[in-house]
Amino acid sequence: MAKLSAIMLNTDRIKGGTWITVHTNETDSFELHTRGFTPAFRDELARLKAEASRELNRGMDPGKRIITPDTLPPSADDLCHAKAIIAHCLLGIRGLSHEDGRAVTLDEFTALMLNPIEGEFAMRLALDAVRSVAQVREQETQAAVGN
Repeated sequence: MAKLSAIMLNTDRIKGGTWITVHTNETDSFELHTRGFTPAFRDELARLKAEASRELNRGMDPGKRIITPDTLPPSADDLCHAKAIIAHCLLGIRGLSHEDGRAVTLDEFTALMLNPIEGEFAMRLALDAVRSVAQVREQETQAAVGN
C-alpha cells in the first residue's frame, strides 16, 4: 500500500529553500539557495502575466489579436518568470565568481536574470533550480523505495 508521504512535497524545502547545484557546463557548477514553486510564486506569476498582457494590448492597433496571459510572447513570459523567481524563490548564491575572482552576489545574479539577452542562460538556470526543489523530494522518495 502506498504511503501518503510519497505524494507530498517537502514543505520545508518548498518554503524554506535548499541549496541546488547548477551546472554551467560539463565541469563547472555553482549553487543557488532557492525555494520551490510556492503558492505566492504562482500567484505573483499570474499577476505579472496579466499585467504584461494588459501593457502589450494597450499599445496595440485596433483589430489586432488580443494578447492574453497565456499567449504572451516568449520574451515577455521569460521576464515574468524571472521577476516571480526573484521575488519569491531565490535566497542565495555561492560558488559563482566574476572573471577577476570576486564572488557574484545574489543582487548581481538577479539583475543579470532580468537582462533579456545576456541573462537568458542565468534565468534558465534559476528556473531549473527552482524546479529541482520538488525533484529532490521525488529522488528521495525513489531512493527510499529502493531501500
